[in-house]
Amino acid sequence: MTNASEQLASEIVAKFGYEPELCRFFETYNQYEYDTFDEIIYDWEFKNDKWEATHPMWMPGQEDIKNLFI
Repeated sequence: MTNASEQLASEIVAKFGYEPELCRFFETYNQYEYDTFDEIIYDWEFKNDKWEATHPMWMPGQEDIKNLFI
């Protein structure tokens, strides 16, 4: 894996035993005053007894969800 977001999503799913299709992942930066707020959608592959996030796709996150972060 070369993308940090893929690795982080995979590690979160593994650590907490989550079902990846039930998870949502978001990216924002408070040091930039939340100028951007994106949801990251992954494809998931089950390899070597664990889920791995692949092919991330960023899209603008919903404003009502953004308000939960700030």
